[in-house]
Amino acid sequence: MLADRSAGASRDIRALIGDSRQQVVNGTARAEDVAHTMADMLARTNDVARLIDGISRACCRQSDDIGEVNADLRGIGQDTEENGSLVESVSRASERLRQQSCLLDEAISSFDLGKTIDAAASSRSSAGAAPSGGRALPRVAGRAPAAVG
Repeated sequence: MLADRSAGASRDIRALIGDSRQQVVNGTARAEDVAHTMADMLARTNDVARLIDGISRACCRQSDDIGEVNADLRGIGQDTEENGSLVESVSRASERLRQQSCLLDEAISSFDLGKTIDAAASSRSSAGAAPSGGRALPRVAGRAPAAVG
């Protein structure tokens, strides 16, 4: 009986050792799976960190580029204002030139160029040469031509 009990206890101990060994093998496999999963998570976390770093650098470059665009736009705005001022100046100068042109037109209209040209042509044909080196002198209405010297 004691031998039977010892044999039964030995079988039970052998079964328990076999179960324990199987549980250790299963636990080791699970630990290895967890280790692989953790390594994958670490690699993916590093990938995400690199992506975030790249995005951060791209955002900084983009911010710098936007600053340059803003500076260029401010320059264009200033150039536009300067061009507007120049257009106003040119417009005022153009109006002054128009007014001076009108005054010059009025001053020229007092000359009777048709009679002067006819008189110069007839004096050339009768005298043989035009006065003052061949230039016809303008005649002011009612006045004789002035000598050009």
